[in-house]
Amino acid sequence: MSCFNRRCSTTLAIATALLLTAAPAIAADPVHEYHIRAQALGPALREAGRVVGRDVMFPADAVAGRMSPALDGTFDTATAMQWLLSGTDLQAVEEAGAILIRGRSDAGGAPISSDPPSTKDIIVTGSRIRGGQRTSPVTVVTERRARDAGQSSLGEVVRALPQSFGGGQNPGVAGGGVQGGDNENVSSASTINLRGLGSDATLTLINGHRIAYNGANQSVDVSQIPLGALDRIEVVADGASAVYGSDAVGGVANIILKPDYDGLTGSAQFGGSTDGGNVQQRYDLVGGARWSGGGFMLAGEVGHVSSVYADERSYTRSLDRTTTLMPSISQQNVVLTAHQDFGAGVRASIDANYSHRTSRTQFPSTTVGAYDVNGSLSRPHDSAFSISPRIEVDVAHRWNLYLTGTYSEDRVRGESDAFSGGQRYLAATFGYANTLGSVELGAEGPLLRLPAGDVRLAIGGGYRSNGLTTRLGSLANGVETLSTNSHATRDSRYGFAELSIPVVSPDLDVPGIHRLTLNGAIRYEDYASIARLATPKLGFVYAPSDDLDIKASWGRSFKSPTLYQQFQAQTALLLGAQIFANGPYPASATTLLLTGGRPILAPEHATTWSGTLDLHPRALPGADLQITYFHIAYRDRIIEPFVSLAGILGNSTYASLISYAPTPAQLQAIITATPGGLRNYTSGTYDPAQVVAIVDDRVRNAEAQTLKGVDIAGSYRFDLRDGQKLIATGLASYLESNQTLLAGQPSTRLAGAIFRPPHWRARTGLSWETSRMTLSGFTNYVGPVRDTRYTPAPLVNDMTTLDLTVRYHIGGQAKSGLDVTVSALNVFNAKPAIIRNTGAYEPTYDSTNYSVVGRFLSLTLSKTL
Repeated sequence: MSCFNRRCSTTLAIATALLLTAAPAIAADPVHEYHIRAQALGPALREAGRVVGRDVMFPADAVAGRMSPALDGTFDTATAMQWLLSGTDLQAVEEAGAILIRGRSDAGGAPISSDPPSTKDIIVTGSRIRGGQRTSPVTVVTERRARDAGQSSLGEVVRALPQSFGGGQNPGVAGGGVQGGDNENVSSASTINLRGLGSDATLTLINGHRIAYNGANQSVDVSQIPLGALDRIEVVADGASAVYGSDAVGGVANIILKPDYDGLTGSAQFGGSTDGGNVQQRYDLVGGARWSGGGFMLAGEVGHVSSVYADERSYTRSLDRTTTLMPSISQQNVVLTAHQDFGAGVRASIDANYSHRTSRTQFPSTTVGAYDVNGSLSRPHDSAFSISPRIEVDVAHRWNLYLTGTYSEDRVRGESDAFSGGQRYLAATFGYANTLGSVELGAEGPLLRLPAGDVRLAIGGGYRSNGLTTRLGSLANGVETLSTNSHATRDSRYGFAELSIPVVSPDLDVPGIHRLTLNGAIRYEDYASIARLATPKLGFVYAPSDDLDIKASWGRSFKSPTLYQQFQAQTALLLGAQIFANGPYPASATTLLLTGGRPILAPEHATTWSGTLDLHPRALPGADLQITYFHIAYRDRIIEPFVSLAGILGNSTYASLISYAPTPAQLQAIITATPGGLRNYTSGTYDPAQVVAIVDDRVRNAEAQTLKGVDIAGSYRFDLRDGQKLIATGLASYLESNQTLLAGQPSTRLAGAIFRPPHWRARTGLSWETSRMTLSGFTNYVGPVRDTRYTPAPLVNDMTTLDLTVRYHIGGQAKSGLDVTVSALNVFNAKPAIIRNTGAYEPTYDSTNYSVVGRFLSLTLSKTL
């Protein structure tokens, strides 16, 4: 049991028990979808009134000089009003069907809700300030928008975002690691990989808190959350270590769950790819209740996806037919959220989840035999759970105090069989058990009142412990023999502070400055075994008029080495030299490849800055355009040096990583120091005289990476007659990135190279909504890349797909009846371009960028009671 359990389990138990009180009578409240930008409080309240179809009335002096935060997502009326009024001494009351805004001490009117909503309802990603204005742009996808796009899982949602790279740990990554060292599907998890910096450089949160990493790559599996439990996902593609700590280099993604649910909804999805395979069945059930003072939601999901085999795609038929391009996956997920107001300003909430997944991947090592003749079979299974209670107390002078904790585990176990000549010669076992325990105490509230508004401060600190247990071995006659059985932990103690200063508000009537807000944050982390680090972030929001916001942020971020990067066992693989060379080598020539971790690694450091123009002209209501320039200077990035092994022998860039003509003594010293000894993947016996080189592909700190680019986001929402709406959206991302592996070496291009993010990705959409039907169309563009493994580097063509979805409601009321959804994704069945390989058994397309799914048709039926 970890030290977290000994120190913090009592806190978790008390907070959990507080939620188990008897529930008062249920009081239902309808929900609406809001898309209100940060602006002056008066216009924000009026816009909320238009959404709910009710008059919102307030004295002009009550809202003068006050700003409202952005509100984006699905909320009931009480929660929306509470959020817009957060940080003020105002409240919303109901009178004669209208909503009145008044001071809390004023008489008259009934509160619009007898229970102030939990802060879990009004989470802001990228800031700890309630009602704070974000200095970095955020991409928001709600459950409804995901379903309008024909998406049925969070993995599909995040892979569609232009800022997210499809490599790293994702089910569609094929080839068993041959398409770049970081690009390997080990557990069939779905992870977020912003800017292609790696899944471990994107911090993924659930309701603002961390959960345990998945597998060996030390990133968070988003597929363990059913889509029915999602309120929205917010993605801030900007460094955020000053707010959240380690890992938030590429940015942060926050999965925000529904705080409760009123009723019961069940759905069933059936679909498949028209080229074959990828047959999907998914069953969801979401239920819950709301009552005066609280509520809960319980969501469950059961799903199965069949494999896609090489003979089911025209561009992979050179591979053996038993090669899996996408694995078969069976998964079960459960999520619980609950909250309760106990009165006197005391509230408690909890979220918890459990997930179990099994999958199967087959990889033949030749083109003329099945995987069980020459090749391998992997059968991982993954179980994960997390529980996170929270207690909040409203204290004097509008301050809020909270105590929260999390305990989470993610355990991947599996078997991997290797075959040669039709015989199984190795039955390997693997296991990666990740744990996380954390506790945090914090407070937020106003420090003083300026003419432009409240200066607000968030402050706090906490403790976090991560653990990783790795078990690697072999299985014979049901008995496991371990070659690796290691356990490592890392503890962190941290403190943070964030300050928001409103300098100018619209009511001050300052020429040339409609609004100006400054923001600063700092975080100190003490990793006793690695380093002590302080990371700052500064930003501002300047609005010269009510039509334009200019935002900028500068900050420093860091990422500590993952436990797997440090303590992964070294492996020594004997492979044919032809794999590594463009030129000819004798068929008997071999190369010794070293892979694994490195105990002494420095933390990664990054300096990030971004600037955003946010145009929302009053003359064109419902229109918004954001253009963001970003720059990331990354030092000491921990990487596996080789994206591909093809052509590295004789390449001067890698001269310091390759030892040519090694002596038998050098070879034997490496083999002796390697747990499990030499693994011979050639058809012959090991002969030291035939080894032409030693290639060191163990992880290391790279000298530097530089990334820069532009994100463009636009939307236009306008009303048609009879309550109809037309919504146009667009999101595009341009990326340039380069890497210097070792000091003194020239930089090499990353973005635009094979198995790396392309320069351009984009997604545009158009939706037409009526009272009963939503018709949506989306285009997805993934730009071309160059196959830099060869000289000259051939072009790998781009890929454009069109998705169409129609949702139709059958029945009377909007919250009852039957919803029918029909989707056709990749309508014209666009296919990936074929690439050249040194190994005939390697995937013939870039699986990190271009999907093998093809045209996918699905039918979803959903019933609400």
